[in-house]
Amino acid sequence: CKPATQDIVFSAALADIRALQALPVITSSSDAPEAPKQGDLWFNPVTLKFAFYSAGAWINPDQS
Repeated sequence: CKPATQDIVFSAALADIRALQALPVITSSSDAPEAPKQGDLWFNPVTLKFAFYSAGAWINPDQS
């Protein structure tokens, strides 16, 4: 079995980084996060509420 070449190792690491960047970010802060992306989650520890970012707005699922 031959060891992986540097190109293969680098390519695999780059693929892992891209996969992690696609995951939602979870933020705990009393202020809404800046520059959120679709699917990000925000927990406000002051109000004890969660919200998710969708279609350009923070959505609080607790509200009708």
